[in-house]
Formats: sequence, C-alpha cells, structure tokens
Amino acid sequence: MKRYLALLAVCGMTLGVTVGAGAAPRFEHLDPGGPADFRERVPVNFVFVGYNRTQVDEQAFLRGLPD
Repeated sequence: MKRYLALLAVCGMTLGVTVGAGAAPRFEHLDPGGPADFRERVPVNFVFVGYNRTQVDEQAFLRGLPD
C-alpha cells in the first residue's frame, strides 16, 4: 500500500510539473523602457478650490490645456 501511494505521489508531482511548464507567452508587443506608442483619452475633472464659478474663465483655462 505504501508503495502504491508513493508511486501515485511521484506521478502526481510529475504531471503537475509538466503541465505547468508549458511554453511561456510571447509579449513581442511590449518594449520595456521604450516609449509608449498609444494615445488614450481620460476624462478629468478640475476643481478650483476657493474660487467662485464667475472667477474662473473656463474658455481661457481650456485653451491652456493640451489637445
């Protein structure tokens, strides 16, 4: 019985190692340390603390932001 359990344990460990040792995924599209080549638009809210709405020229502020 002990021999059967030992054989079963060895087979289980062998299968576990071979299943987990598949080919590593390729990340050819990644360039660590290189420039990012995508553009992303993220919505941002600006909050002017201590100002009334009439004190901030919204159009002038928006003109100062990048496209």
